[in-house]
Amino acid sequence: MAVIDECVLWSQAVDSAVLQTGYVRIITTMPPTIPYTFAAELWQSPGKGGWWFVSLPPSMSQEIRGTMQRLEGGWGRLSVAARIGRTQWDTAIWFDTKRGTYLLPVKAAVRANEHLAIGAVLHVTVWL
Repeated sequence: MAVIDECVLWSQAVDSAVLQTGYVRIITTMPPTIPYTFAAELWQSPGKGGWWFVSLPPSMSQEIRGTMQRLEGGWGRLSVAARIGRTQWDTAIWFDTKRGTYLLPVKAAVRANEHLAIGAVLHVTVWL
């Protein structure tokens, strides 16, 4: 089954459960299971103490947003699990309307564990 079909089926199941139970919280109980793998350059937002990110590919972002936008929290936030190298962590991706793509913040502990530098091309997996 295609990833997009799995997202739609899961989304329909969540909608059905919310209608039947009246609880929105059920949305957060599904563990991330749909993998998206890509390569992207590590970059830092401008300004002192700027956050470090990788941008998901635009076509991947559009697929994710097209099927999961209704699950986004504030500022286009979606909870994910992420892995770079041997480091895996729970985090979130954020939709950047100016770039038209989701951004994955790469925290200092991950950068230290993987010896990352600005401009490095990273192989990333996120699970939604």
